[in-house]
Amino acid sequence: MRQNDEWLRTFEEVAGRIKDFIKTNVKVDIDPPSTAAASASYPPLAAYYDADGFHIAAELPGMTKQEIAISLTSDDEVEISGNKRDAVDSNRAVIQANDRYVGGFSRRVNLPKRLELDTTSITASYTDGVLRIHVPRQAASRKAGTTITIE
Repeated sequence: MRQNDEWLRTFEEVAGRIKDFIKTNVKVDIDPPSTAAASASYPPLAAYYDADGFHIAAELPGMTKQEIAISLTSDDEVEISGNKRDAVDSNRAVIQANDRYVGGFSRRVNLPKRLELDTTSITASYTDGVLRIHVPRQAASRKAGTTITIE
């Protein structure tokens, strides 16, 4: 039993020396995270409607508004896209864990057709890492036969 303990201790010592050597002398090339699957659900967002119209709130921390693009597609979808840079210099650091999304992204949200939205009046704001998009409802059109109240 004593011989096994000594062998294990020697093995652990050699493994520790190898780890130290790699940390100090070897440039570790870590593949960037795959953007294909993650970009379909990035950025995380909430999409909802109320009496004022349709709203989208997307979380994009660490980005500037100049790095974010918003467009209305011909299919009545709002598209949010951009390229999120990594704050960690992987040439100088050994990354132990990284759950943060990095890279290009594009996410589309369908506008509900039944709401009669005014897509010519879309507004957007970006504060504290949250992008807010508002698509107002169209003013109600009056139909023939409707009684109009005099104010």
